[in-house]
Amino acid sequence: MHMMTGSCVLDEEYFAAAASKLLDIAVRIRDKLGIEFEIIDIGGGLGVTYKPGEKELNVERAAKKVADVFNKRIKGSNLGNPMLLIEPGRFIVCDSSILLTKVHSIKDAKKRFIGVDAGMNNLLRPMLYDAYHQIFVANKLNDKDNEKLV
Repeated sequence: MHMMTGSCVLDEEYFAAAASKLLDIAVRIRDKLGIEFEIIDIGGGLGVTYKPGEKELNVERAAKKVADVFNKRIKGSNLGNPMLLIEPGRFIVCDSSILLTKVHSIKDAKKRFIGVDAGMNNLLRPMLYDAYHQIFVANKLNDKDNEKLV
């Protein structure tokens, strides 16, 4: 049994609540259809911070809360001995790389447009989801920010 938990969730309480809801459904399926689950997968959704000042997910505390819910519910529910899985993809690889690109033009209009030699094919999320990704000027990493990027 598998669920899509969410995407980039930073609230540790959320995961225990999601696991509890999935186990409610598993119990109903078990009672009605007699299916014994080998795996119960609460999906991913472990959040990572993108914006400065965001509070990081305490993954250890979130995991403990999920394990507590899972262990208590499994014991009293006749669900057998399923394996609990989670898919931590983004949480593991988010900080594993950078996109380094070169500015080739700057255009001032109502907004400032900065043309670079990278595109949506390199970093899709901002255009597709209006996602935030912090930008640094590689040869000025120690300079204070003097312009807000939107």
